[in-house]
Amino acid sequence: MIRKAHPPRLLAVCAVTSTLLMYSCRRSSESGPVSVFVEDRIGWAQRADDAVYLGAYSYILYVDGEPHTLVDVVCDTSPNESPFTCSAELPEMPIGVHQLQLSTRELRGRRRESAKSRALHVIFAGVRDTSASRVRE
Repeated sequence: MIRKAHPPRLLAVCAVTSTLLMYSCRRSSESGPVSVFVEDRIGWAQRADDAVYLGAYSYILYVDGEPHTLVDVVCDTSPNESPFTCSAELPEMPIGVHQLQLSTRELRGRRRESAKSRALHVIFAGVRDTSASRVRE
């Protein structure tokens, strides 16, 4: 049976809010791009026949058309049914406005790549400034 790389559906950019990997996600909308920071993760819904096939993919994030293989990809495989919720660290990018698109590539066989997702527009702002949230004594 021939299987094809399933295209991902880009969900949002997620910020890690605790060591339990709880996410606060923001979507870009018609009102404009969302701000993202170094510690943020990108999240998406990934179709796969099951968790075994999910592990047979690598994920490419296109930043302004330039491909970056995502590292530290985490997918929730419980329950073992599609679509699976996945996330990964954002690659390095210069500060400013960027267009992100995601694709899936097979790791075995013909190594086909899916179509790119719809674009997510972001403003990469570097390191999050937490000084405003500190309590003054």
